[in-house]
Formats: sequence, C-alpha cells, structure tokens
Amino acid sequence: MHLFGKLRSLVGPSRIIEGEGFDPCGKWPAEKSFLALGLDLKESSALGKEFGQNAIVWAGADAIPRLILLR
Repeated sequence: MHLFGKLRSLVGPSRIIEGEGFDPCGKWPAEKSFLALGLDLKESSALGKEFGQNAIVWAGADAIPRLILLR
C-alpha cells in the first residue's frame, strides 16, 4: 500500500492535506508531502520509517512543529 492509502485508512481522507515541496531554483525535483491530522508521534514515526523517510515534521496539541530524525 502506498503512503496516501495508509494515511487514509488511519485518519480518513478529510484529515489529510496534500502538498508539494519544491526548489525555487529548479535544481532539485519536487517532492510530495502530506499533513495528516490525528496521528500521534509513535504512529507518525513508524509510518516515516516504513516509507524510508530520514525525518518527519510532527506537531502535537501545542502546535509547535518538531523535526523528528528517524535514522
């Protein structure tokens, strides 16, 4: 299963916002991103590891974004 499908099964489609990070200079390819509301840090980290991410950005109820290194 791909990441969007896995997220959809965990939180529902209305709690996922799709995005895309891109290099304004055009030197790096664009990369898809997802904001998934309602996942705790443990679930988010496990998904990141499952899909080969080096890190995730996670925020809890305090809305402070944190860079979580996974490797």
